[in-house]
Amino acid sequence: MCVAMYVAMNDVVDATLYLATKVRVDLNAPLTKEEPLTVTDDTRLRAALPTIQFLSGKGAKVVLASHLGRPKKKVSPSMR
Repeated sequence: MCVAMYVAMNDVVDATLYLATKVRVDLNAPLTKEEPLTVTDDTRLRAALPTIQFLSGKGAKVVLASHLGRPKKKVSPSMR
């Protein structure tokens, strides 16, 4: 059974009441074009840290959801 609850950050008192806290984060950081791929600007990664640390500090098991990249102006049939 899966139960979804949406709670505002200001309302989090003790996250140990929850099994896991899913957080949608924007980790779409720019990467170099050549191998090995490295992050060229970690601003978005650093911006997510306070939220992750806050929830973790309240005892939450934090699950991050993100994606990397975007389609290159092409429609991919496999993604429909």
